Amino acid sequence: MTDIREALKTIGDRYAMELSERCDQLELLILECETSGTDGVMDEIYREVHSIKGSAGTSGLVVVSNACHEFENYLEKLNCKDVLDSNGATACLRFLDIIRSVAEAYLADDSETLATAKKELDMLRHGRSCIRTSTSG
Repeated sequence: MTDIREALKTIGDRYAMELSERCDQLELLILECETSGTDGVMDEIYREVHSIKGSAGTSGLVVVSNACHEFENYLEKLNCKDVLDSNGATACLRFLDIIRSVAEAYLADDSETLATAKKELDMLRHGRSCIRTSTSG
């Protein structure tokens, strides 16, 4: 049983390390959609979020999967084609910040940061937080 847990942890760790790059790519798409709006970018954003959600669930990062589910719901509510206003982009970037925080907390085995990310996700889900608190390099 320990071998299985170790194997699952290894899978989760590898995925969490890969997630940063995927979030960086998604961030570029969001910023592109906010500044110029390009045909199909919103669909591409949705597909990438959906892909991250599935991979996260498979890899054992349940909170990332949950955050992506809420992100998908948010994108569906936006009901826009290919341009995000600044509020929409800010909320999307906030979802990304939460996903990054969860991945980092998972790798560091940091339950306090994970708990904070869960609270932030709940606040964002209920429309009480759209302020971006960090940026990627």
